Formats: sequence, structure tokens, C-alpha cells
Amino acid sequence: MAKSKQAHREYANKLGDKPGKAAYNGIKEFAGVLSKPDFAKVFALCQEVDRRNLAFIKRSALCKVLNTTPDHLYRVLNELERKHYIKVDKAEHEKGVLKIWVNPSFIWKGDLANRWISGELQGFPVIECKRRGSISTIIFGETEKAIVAYDAWYAEHGHKAHQPNTFEWYAEINMFDNAYGEGVRLTKENQTLNRILNPATSEANFIRELFAPAQYRAYLQNFAKLTRRIK
Repeated sequence: MAKSKQAHREYANKLGDKPGKAAYNGIKEFAGVLSKPDFAKVFALCQEVDRRNLAFIKRSALCKVLNTTPDHLYRVLNELERKHYIKVDKAEHEKGVLKIWVNPSFIWKGDLANRWISGELQGFPVIECKRRGSISTIIFGETEKAIVAYDAWYAEHGHKAHQPNTFEWYAEINMFDNAYGEGVRLTKENQTLNRILNPATSEANFIRELFAPAQYRAYLQNFAKLTRRIK
């Protein structure tokens, strides 16, 4: 994962989670689900999220945000982490800075298409609010299908998956694109292009299908004239 705030912003941009994308802040919907002290703490952390569901914050500032002392800070964080509301880590290249991942059920600043699958990969459970009935259940159903499909793929291929940006990783992308990508779609729509790219089509058959007899004769005559001029 990203080691600094700037690195995380660049990572988020690559995944499409740019500032202009949809931002979801649903923590207010959990006022009746979380205890009042927990709600106040999670609400405060949601205000610190920079991109996606991650906040970079100094320990001294975090004590003020959570209304606690340095001696009790980690006790408060551990309690919220135990309840799967947050995850805590250090920002490796920023001294005194902590990385706080907030459960995407509460906050998501980025493309909503990435919200639930990111939460699953980060190990967060989906926390339901009492007003869930007012939210479209389609996204939950589609997300659950995507997660099941991902888990099945990972069980079969995850241990063999190539590291990003390696030669094998790019080669696998090219193989997929050659089989299912834009070029395949275009050849299906353009029969002439399909014949050009299809090695099973003989040259004679290709010429017969590409040119009408009159066009082919005219082409041969012009070619003969050009050949005579060159000689």
C-alpha cells in the first residue's frame, strides 16, 4: 500500500478514485447503530479522510480529533479496530504520522464502483445501518456477486498471479486483450479487418472477397502500367 499521503493520492488516481468522482459520507446514517462515544470518534475520523477511506494524521492531532490523551490514544484506536470500524498503521516515511483506514460503510471518497470490493480486500465487514431499506439493494447484490467471483478466482489463481508491472504481468494483459479486448470487438464489427487479421483466410480467398472482379482487373492493369514505367 501507499507509504505516504502523496503516494496514496497517486495510487488512488490510478484506480479512478479522483477528487471529481463521487464521494460518499454515510456516517450520519449510523447514529442509531453505533454507541454515542464510538459514533463521535468515527464521525471525527471520517472528516479527516483524504482519498478513498484513508486518513493520514499526526499522533498529536489525532489525540485532539478523538478527544483523548497520548497515553490513552492506542487504547481508543485498538477498541475501534476490534469492532472493525477502523484499521491502523504507520506512514513509513512520515515520522509521527498514522494511517487510519475507516470502514467504507461509513466513508468513501472516490469512485463508488471501487467502494465495496476495496472494503472486502481490506478485510472490513459491511456494517448495515437501520435505514438500509431506503438504499437500493442492487449495489449490495452486485457487490456480493463480484466478491464471490473474486474469491473463486483468487482461490484458483491468486498464488500464481504475477506481480504488477513485471514483464509477465504485461504479457498476461496483452494475451487477455488479444483474446477479448478492443481489437477483437472491432474485427467482429468490421469484416474486412477481420479477414486481414484472420490467418486462416487464404490470399486468393481474401482478394476475391475484398475486390469485385472488375475492381481486381483494374488494379492489375494499373499495376502492370506502373511496372512498365519502372522498367
